[in-house]
Order: sequence, then C-alpha cells, then structure tokens
Amino acid sequence: NDDTQSTTTRQICCFGGRRPPTYFAICIGRIMSTPLPPAPHNRPQQPSILSRAISGSLGSALYLTVLNPLEVVKVRQQTSSLTSSSTSANVKAFHRGRNVIFLKNGLALPKAAFPCLLCPGPGGAGGGTSVNHSPLTKISARFLETASMKSRGILGTLRSILRTEGVSGLWAGLSPALAAAVPNTAIYFTMYDELSIKLRDTHMKRFSASEDQARRQIYIPLLAASAARFVSSVATAPLELIKIRQANSIGHERTFIEDMRLVAREKGPAGLFRGVGSTILRDVPFSAVLFLTIETIKTSLHDMNALGARGARFYEDRGLQVPAQVQLTEALVSAFGGGVVAVLATTPFDLVKTIQQARSSCSPRLSTFGVMHNIIRKEGIPGLYRGNCIRLLKVAPGCAITIGTYELGKRFLGEI
Repeated sequence: NDDTQSTTTRQICCFGGRRPPTYFAICIGRIMSTPLPPAPHNRPQQPSILSRAISGSLGSALYLTVLNPLEVVKVRQQTSSLTSSSTSANVKAFHRGRNVIFLKNGLALPKAAFPCLLCPGPGGAGGGTSVNHSPLTKISARFLETASMKSRGILGTLRSILRTEGVSGLWAGLSPALAAAVPNTAIYFTMYDELSIKLRDTHMKRFSASEDQARRQIYIPLLAASAARFVSSVATAPLELIKIRQANSIGHERTFIEDMRLVAREKGPAGLFRGVGSTILRDVPFSAVLFLTIETIKTSLHDMNALGARGARFYEDRGLQVPAQVQLTEALVSAFGGGVVAVLATTPFDLVKTIQQARSSCSPRLSTFGVMHNIIRKEGIPGLYRGNCIRLLKVAPGCAITIGTYELGKRFLGEI
C-alpha cells in the first residue's frame, strides 16, 4: 500500500539509495518503538554555584538582622537557669564600692573572688562577668534582671534588655552571627542543591523513573539536607559559639575575634568546638525535617492545586512560564510550614546547645544527654522546651525569609 511504499522509500533514501538489510530494518524499528527514559540534561539549567551562594547568604543576613532581638531573648531565657542558680543563690547585694561584695550570709569577699562566684556569662576572667568592664550599678542590674528572666515572658524580657542595655543590647552577637551565616548558608544551600540533583539523577538512571517520580522520593531530601548541614555546622561551630557568648553577655567591649582568642587561650583549639555535638544533634535533624516537610508541602500544593492561580500548576498546565511571585508564594508557604515542624522536633537539642555554649569555663563539663537529664530532673519534660515559643516566632518566619530570598536570588542572579 501507499504507507509501506513511502516507508520503503524513506529507508532507501536513508541508506544512499540502497535497500537496507532486513535485520537493520528490524533493529531500527525496535529502537524507534522503545520509549526512552527522560534525560537529565533536558532539565532547565541550574543557576551557578556563586549565584546560589550569594542568594543564600543574602537571605540569611536579612533574616538575622531583622530577627536578632528574638535570638537574644531566646538565649537569655534558655540560660536563665544558669544565672539564677549560680548568682542569685550566692549574691545578695553589691557594696557601693568596687572592691567588695556581700554574700547572703553576710560575709564580705574581695573583688578577686568575684569571677569564681559569678560564672553565668562568658565575659571576664574565669568565664565570669568582670566589674572592670562596666559600672557596678549596671552589673547589679544585669544579674537582678537576668535572675527572673525566665518568668518575664518575651515582651518582659525585651523591656528588661532595653532598660538595662539600650537598643544595642537587642542586637548583641549580631556580628559573629552574620560572620557564621555567610559561610554556613553558602555551604549548606549550595551543597543541598547539588546533592539533591545528583541523587535524583542517580534514582532516574537506576530505576528508569521520571523526574517527577524522583522528586517524590523521601530519602533524597533527608540525605541531602543531613549531609549538607553536618558539613556546614562543623565548619562554622567556632563562630556559633562566639555568637552565643556575646548574645548572653553584657558590659564587655571585646570583638568576636578577641572573644575567639580568649576561648582558644583558656581551653585550647578544642574549646572553640564546645557544644558542637548538640549543635549537630539539633541542626542535622532540623534540616532533614525542614527540607522533607518543604518538599512534601510543595508536592501537596502542586497535586491538589491548592493555591489556584497563585500556584505553579496553574501555569504549568497551560504551558506558561511560572512567574517569580508564584514561586515566591510557594517557597514562603512551604518554608514556614517546614520551619514550624522542624522547630517542634528539635527544640530540646537547641536548648542543650545554648546551655553548653553559654556555660562558663569554671562550670563542670556535661554531655548533651547529661544536660538533658539535669533539666528533666529539675523541671520535668516541659523544661526541655524552654524558649520554644520565642524560637517558633524566630525560626519559622526566618525559614520563610531565607528560603524565599534564596529562590528569588537564584532566579534573578542567574549565571553570574
């Protein structure tokens, strides 16, 4: 018939006017009729590593600058038990002079004994807060305020910090936080993206799966986020330590570099990694839960078309390019939801990390689970969630800000 004749004509033309062998025709027919698995290189080109690093760093810097007051409140609330147990129990009042303090039993001690008695903060010799760094009245106000910090609530703690330290007290520890955030986020987000792409490609090749099927695999965000966060947390642990020390201290004028030198001189290089175990126990599960929840929410929003005209599926079904504001909306919704779930899952480890890093050099060293045991013994299970409300207020919108800025930055910075 006409179809067979036209097919034969095309085959002869393809072979330079010669009729192809029968087995050639059979092989060509089988190859053309076999569906090919989707090729990974057909995926839209990914932004450069530099643009992703810049986008993540900008998002993290914006988040830290805006929400740093809540971080300071969280640290003060979580370390209030250290201050109240070691300060209020021992010190009744300060003498009007600079060289004598009075204990509750009426005993007067010289200033030389002061650092050993007052060890809640990282300032001063021996880890205590030294009177040489600020006026005596300010030091007295600091300890009287901090002793009841836990019972003041968020607004009460903010008012207390403003009254005793001024506006600058709300941004204590911001410099080391920013210094830690830039490399941390650059490593974290870039490594997560790269590992996710590699794992999806491997899954697609091994199981002949589509890209959509690969994106629905639970193990991919879990493995990629855990590995990326582990590397970034260890790499920036010293900067995180100094951030906590400065957020929990008052009255000293040391920069975070000077604080780092002080810790290294007192405890050696290993002292810069104090609390890194609890940091990993907090950050690795946090990131795994965060990105698993983000991917799950994104998939659910897409499948149910929950956002309607504000969702990506509305444009994909019509063959249109997804606008930037739609990508931003999905990123904000999924990141906020992921942040809430991740905070609830990891607050106990965040509490332990903060206590370990704020504990002074003269305090006994306890393991992560040793600190947890002490908290449960004194305060019960609810004690492990001290500072949880303030952390929710800080981290959930912080995740939305960081990831939203990251997604927008990747789109607009492109291939720089």
